[in-house]
Amino acid sequence: MKEFTEEADNTQAELRIGESFEVALQENPSTGFRWALRTNGVPVCILTGDFFSGERARPGATGVHRWKFKVVASGSATIEMDYVRRWETAPPARTFKLHLRAGA
Repeated sequence: MKEFTEEADNTQAELRIGESFEVALQENPSTGFRWALRTNGVPVCILTGDFFSGERARPGATGVHRWKFKVVASGSATIEMDYVRRWETAPPARTFKLHLRAGA
């Protein structure tokens, strides 16, 4: 399974129909900041999983937020995410954008 981290920000991914991939971004929910999915790649892909994994034994520890997707159609789409405190109206602290191009 292909994995895209922050190093893939604003790049294009070439994928095939039926292929699964994952976006994995560092997150520290104890600060109030969380990644919010703005666009999810529809109609090219569907979201099949969304979870956070981190060190629960250490308060304030960072972890990785992971989203799993599956390519279901050919075409182009974009996945966009914002690193925000949902109660604030300030611009995102960070953003992530992955351009998808899928074919047979």
